[in-house]
Amino acid sequence: MPFASFWNLAGPDLIVLALIAIFIGVPIAIALVLNRRFQRRNPGRRPFGWGYYFSIQSFIGGIALGFNLKSGIIAVIACGAIYGVPAWFFARRDRWAWITLTILSCNPVAWIINFIYLRKRWSEDSVETQTI
Repeated sequence: MPFASFWNLAGPDLIVLALIAIFIGVPIAIALVLNRRFQRRNPGRRPFGWGYYFSIQSFIGGIALGFNLKSGIIAVIACGAIYGVPAWFFARRDRWAWITLTILSCNPVAWIINFIYLRKRWSEDSVETQTI
């Protein structure tokens, strides 16, 4: 197999791996860092890694949705704002944002995970907690 044809075949695979890293790996890494920081500032509180991951993933998903609409930069900004505002408050543990972002995800698996995960954290005070 010639060298050039190898890279032509590997090109799409590398693109897919890069997209997976961007859409899954980067949010996981950021969520782990934010959760570690949260745990240092709030010893004794429940960890919130999934909450941070879901917030970051929702924001990225909102921007991706704007690009997929192919309606220009206004759609990207609008979708980024529609998903970004609740994502920010979700990361700060505001209850209205938990419900809003969970519904906006349009993902029944995320609904179930968030119901179970957030039910355990519902009683924690979102105002007292230092998150970001």
